[in-house]
Amino acid sequence: MFQINVKAPFMLSQRAFAVMKRRQWGRIVNISNIGVKYGGAPNSIHYPRKDMAAMVNMIPLKRMAEPAEIAETVYFLSSEKYSYITGSVVTVAGGE
Repeated sequence: MFQINVKAPFMLSQRAFAVMKRRQWGRIVNISNIGVKYGGAPNSIHYPRKDMAAMVNMIPLKRMAEPAEIAETVYFLSSEKYSYITGSVVTVAGGE
């Protein structure tokens, strides 16, 4: 899990940064799940289906995010129009 959750984003960011430096512009948006905030659970690492209903029930909006909701947030953060936003944590978690 360390390789996937830590090493891979680090290596991808290094490669992206090289391209961004050449172009003199770019954005890196890292995405994680709410488990980062609460530490997750030993058996939730692969998102067992039986636990999903309980997890969704804990979200104040009582639903999972639609892919477009996440995509629109990434678009906003990566837009040149909002280039003054840097090093920020934006929570898109239905009120969580």
